[in-house]
Amino acid sequence: MAQPRLHPMHATGESSIVPRWPCSIGMSFVDPKGIRNLDLNDPKLGLYAEIKEREKELEDPDLILNAFILSFTRYNDLLNVGSAGSKEELEDRHVLFMDDGKDAYLRKMFERCAI
Repeated sequence: MAQPRLHPMHATGESSIVPRWPCSIGMSFVDPKGIRNLDLNDPKLGLYAEIKEREKELEDPDLILNAFILSFTRYNDLLNVGSAGSKEELEDRHVLFMDDGKDAYLRKMFERCAI
């Protein structure tokens, strides 16, 4: 088990020691873009999976990597989706739609950061 690092605090004017435990480091790449003309096989839509592969290769249990596309294109306006990709399937690929409102797409993004 890791030993806590000690950190002096002076909030009360007295020196006290409070343990600080190591924590995970998370980095998310967020790319806001229009995706109206993108094909579902476009490499940009696969970055979420590729970044997870890089995370595994680094073999650092404290590092969490994610990648998201925040689409300002509405799902109903996508041209090259057809029946091959439901909105939920795209969200599972970390493509989130800004027209859902910031509370919705930000909540979805933070939920997926833990996966």
